[in-house]
Amino acid sequence: MLAAELLLLEVFLWEYIDRRRSREYIAQYKPFPLPPEDERFFDPSSVSVIVPTIDWDPASFTKSLCSWLANEPGEVIIVTTDAEIRAAHALVNSPAVQAALTTAATTSIKVRGVAEANKRDQLIEGINESCGPIIALVDDDAIWEPTTLLYLLAPFEDVGVGLVGGPIESYLPDDRKHPDVITAWETAALRNRSRRRGGNKAFYVADGSTNFTLSGATMFVRASIVRDEGFQTQFANETFLGVRQNSGDDSFITRWVLFQHLRAERPQSQNQKRQQHQGVRKQWKLGMQLVPEAQVSTTLMTDSRFAGQMKRWMRTGLRFRLTCLLSDPGFRGFRRTAPYMCRKMVESMYSPLLTLLWYLAFFLTLWKRPIVGSLVAGYYIYGIVSGLRAFVKEFPFCRRYVWAAFLADKVSLVSDWYCWATLPTERWYSRKTVDNTQQPPAPPPRMSLD
Repeated sequence: MLAAELLLLEVFLWEYIDRRRSREYIAQYKPFPLPPEDERFFDPSSVSVIVPTIDWDPASFTKSLCSWLANEPGEVIIVTTDAEIRAAHALVNSPAVQAALTTAATTSIKVRGVAEANKRDQLIEGINESCGPIIALVDDDAIWEPTTLLYLLAPFEDVGVGLVGGPIESYLPDDRKHPDVITAWETAALRNRSRRRGGNKAFYVADGSTNFTLSGATMFVRASIVRDEGFQTQFANETFLGVRQNSGDDSFITRWVLFQHLRAERPQSQNQKRQQHQGVRKQWKLGMQLVPEAQVSTTLMTDSRFAGQMKRWMRTGLRFRLTCLLSDPGFRGFRRTAPYMCRKMVESMYSPLLTLLWYLAFFLTLWKRPIVGSLVAGYYIYGIVSGLRAFVKEFPFCRRYVWAAFLADKVSLVSDWYCWATLPTERWYSRKTVDNTQQPPAPPPRMSLD
């Protein structure tokens, strides 16, 4: 019994110290200042926006595209499949997009196609068609503020910054902000997104990293990084347990920027040396511009597709953690480069087992020492209720489905084990035509239709 109580006490103290340290880090975060216009090294025309998409929602995609055009980038490159390339042209020629183009007079839109749907192939196609020194990799449902581009460019004034991300929020149309319209799935999605807000600031202040991976909804990267031969070869042909990767592009890019400078330190076979680009590897830094002016909003799944989306995110996250800790860069290089991020990843790896031990210790304590067990239960219930009350205060139209927000908080109790059981699976879920896991590694096909 003493061991059970000690475990509860240890977990309590660890969580308290960790939360306090995290709050201190968050308080220390400072955004990148927006330089005066005449002193900026990059302007909006320096940016090539690349959008890999298939099976899109026309209304959502149009709204997103118009929001990017309002920021006046140099170009927008839409990369879809050959089968949908004409539909993409139709969307570009729609009245709403053409009206937005008249305002963004210096922005051009290109449409490109690849033979088969694969997000990584589509990204490479767009990268190789782009001409800007800064590339924005953007999801087709990402909505920018009018100032997003300028503020996400600001960190690149530091010549050591190679990859930039900003705050990602949820976009909910006004007609869905009603208790009779909102769904439980949307409520869970809102809760899932809102819980990540402070994490990126804490990670960035602690060691210059991010909350595991930069969001693929919108990330800005120096073109020289992603046009690199070694990057493209490994990005297009990465496998996990023998399965070629389609998703996880944001995880790969985050890992590459943070750790690719360590690759020269590891022994390589002759074949690896031939495949890898042999240029000098610079240690790049991340730039996290976590201010409202840099905000990106993404649409929410209104139905059970959100569950499939969560599966993909969590499974990709587990593969990312395993890769970082075991091989690229490996534990020693990881801890040396990003110690806070490394510690958090290690904790997340043994979290499922620790959770089981905690619940076992709790019920043993509650059985043998009901007063102590009740105090522990009361403390955690108070924390849960306080968190859900704050959520409902921010999103009052979600009150009816507050139980969905609670389940979103506790989904890891099941998802951690599910992800281990289905680790090799590579499925998209929310896009019906991209769940082909049998594609062999191959260079991305190239086709265009102007």
